[in-house]
Amino acid sequence: LASGETPPATIRSLWHEITHGRPWRGKFRNRRKSGDIYSEQASVTPLRDENARIVGYLKMAEDISALETSEASLRAERDLADALAFRKAMEDSLVTGLRARDLQGRITYVNPAFCEMVGFAPQELLGLSMSAPYWPPERVEEYQQRQAIRFAGTMPPREGFESEFMRKDGTRFPVLIIEAPLINAQGQHT
Repeated sequence: LASGETPPATIRSLWHEITHGRPWRGKFRNRRKSGDIYSEQASVTPLRDENARIVGYLKMAEDISALETSEASLRAERDLADALAFRKAMEDSLVTGLRARDLQGRITYVNPAFCEMVGFAPQELLGLSMSAPYWPPERVEEYQQRQAIRFAGTMPPREGFESEFMRKDGTRFPVLIIEAPLINAQGQHT
């Protein structure tokens, strides 16, 4: 209770219960002799003399700081998993094909719409670089040059260009490609 971080309502509840002869159970923030603040799960029971007068209180407590830290970490992990699942559900429901490449040009991600568009399964595309199986053979050199220009950073981001892709069955179709750098949480292009 000495931490100054326990809500006044908790302190009032504690004193109300024990001064009326009832045990109290709850959590509060306390301060060690070292000055460190910690969380405590406690049970406080009034002690009575032979005349049933309250003569003291017995406190049994457990430091639950590590447990609270673990619970907070689990909540954060669950929140992240939920956010990733939501993002994946959004990406999977798009009708626009998405493809991501790393800085070496390897395909690192394709959404279902992209796979449906080109007729290849994700495992047939992931990890490929420099030449994609959905590029028409006679345009591979042109596409590799365009890719080299993009990776050199001389092409403005998000500038679209028309192109042609080829499905696994050989049919061709026009595409509008819009590429932009993927920037991570540290602001680095990945």
